[in-house]
Amino acid sequence: MSCTKRQTLEQQYPKNETLWVNWGTEPPTLDWTMANDVVSNNILLNLMEPLVNIDLTSSELNLLPGLFTKWESDKTYKKWTFHLRQGVLWSDGQPLTIHQVYDGLIRLLKPGLGAEGGQLLYFVTGAEDFHKGKIKNFSHVGIQVIDEQTLLFKLTQPIVFFPKVLTSVNTMPIRKDIIEKWGDTWTEPEHIVTLGPYLLKQWKHDELIVLGRNQKYFGPKAQIPFIGGRMVEDLSSATEMFTAKQIDIQRGITPLDEARFQKDSRLVVQPSLAILYFNFNTKNLPFNNPVARKTIVTAIDRKQVLKVIGGFRKLNTAWLPAGLLGAIEDQGLSYDPHTAQKLFNSLSQQEQKALKRVQLESNTNSTHSLMIQNIQAQLKKNLGIELEVKMEEWKTYLQKISTNPVSLFRLGFISLYPDSHFLMSLWTSQSHFNYTGWSSPKYDQLVQQAASEVNVKKREQLYQRAQKILIDEAPFFNIYSATNLTLVSQRVKNYQPNPLERLVFKEMTLANE
Repeated sequence: MSCTKRQTLEQQYPKNETLWVNWGTEPPTLDWTMANDVVSNNILLNLMEPLVNIDLTSSELNLLPGLFTKWESDKTYKKWTFHLRQGVLWSDGQPLTIHQVYDGLIRLLKPGLGAEGGQLLYFVTGAEDFHKGKIKNFSHVGIQVIDEQTLLFKLTQPIVFFPKVLTSVNTMPIRKDIIEKWGDTWTEPEHIVTLGPYLLKQWKHDELIVLGRNQKYFGPKAQIPFIGGRMVEDLSSATEMFTAKQIDIQRGITPLDEARFQKDSRLVVQPSLAILYFNFNTKNLPFNNPVARKTIVTAIDRKQVLKVIGGFRKLNTAWLPAGLLGAIEDQGLSYDPHTAQKLFNSLSQQEQKALKRVQLESNTNSTHSLMIQNIQAQLKKNLGIELEVKMEEWKTYLQKISTNPVSLFRLGFISLYPDSHFLMSLWTSQSHFNYTGWSSPKYDQLVQQAASEVNVKKREQLYQRAQKILIDEAPFFNIYSATNLTLVSQRVKNYQPNPLERLVFKEMTLANE
């Protein structure tokens, strides 16, 4: 039966017309208003088109026209005007309108919908209050349709990088008619309407997503007719499928395979604007006390953790990764088991008891498992702490940490756009991505001040001061700045590695092997 199934796939998607990629897991959603993970985003970047694009070939990640062809601000950087591309068609033949862009932004900020990306627009006058239900009338939000081609944003403060915010998939236009007609099933292949270089051709949940070339795409048509996407979570299995030529692009490999492919030209190594870190739930005992949090941080040798999981990643004991303004990767709390023991001894008996048995959760991933096993052993050796570890499937895990996180939980984030503000904003009091419960008015003030600062040097200093608050209060501990390791078949041409880890297929081609 499996042979017949495989033959059917080969008949549907001939090898010379299909690039096979491993998505790694089922995307939590293909609703671009709601998407906040790498898997969903990368699929959506091919099904849709950002309002503003990014030149992934440039080291500076310069901006390019997307659905907006040009933009300008006034002298204050508080008013930004964007101009819509003409002649864009949705996949059902309907023309794109400025009102559909406007509808997408309203939906992103809709109270009660739960779109975490709504905070991307908090610079806009009234946006935060509308998102939180404090004002009911969207006309009080500083987004205005000027005419059929023009949209105006009025901001609460000068933001020189505001166009970068509109590179996010969350800000893409929507079709209200399609969403209202089909409800929760509007993203299924038989219902979804898109306008990017590819269409959603097939979605077999937890197994397969196939994209097909969109002949109505406004730009140059995609070179490859089909993008076949598998969902193989186990990295070792996925790597074997790559070597067996069943997968052409495999993102992520195990530490053992890193050594195996280190000198292989098919391994593409790209430093990333991403970090991997562990969060504390600061609302609950014992981690409501920063001393307990620092006890854990100083008891872990993060260099040792990195040795266990491979040599491509870069130690980062602070927050921002290299490549973003204000990065201070090596200025965080140091490993010092003597200090950790002193901190532990200073805790109350109740806090010590709670710290002796801590729950840690992560999503299922072989590299994460190795890292957690090492942390588990270090905490046992240095402080006698028993970590109770639970690994869960990605979609379930995301839902858990956003609603009811345990004491300690792993997370990674990649900057959604090429500016320091996004990652710095994750720790602000109003952030929907701050699952720790920690907040600091001083930190909020510094991040807000930095966002408005036109002077680059002063802005850098503000971000560095803010990061020192994060280090001192330790609502999390960072492990590394990520490096994107991707196995790319020799038959794939024009693959473009980039620090935002965006996977865009429209310019890729397939060569004969």
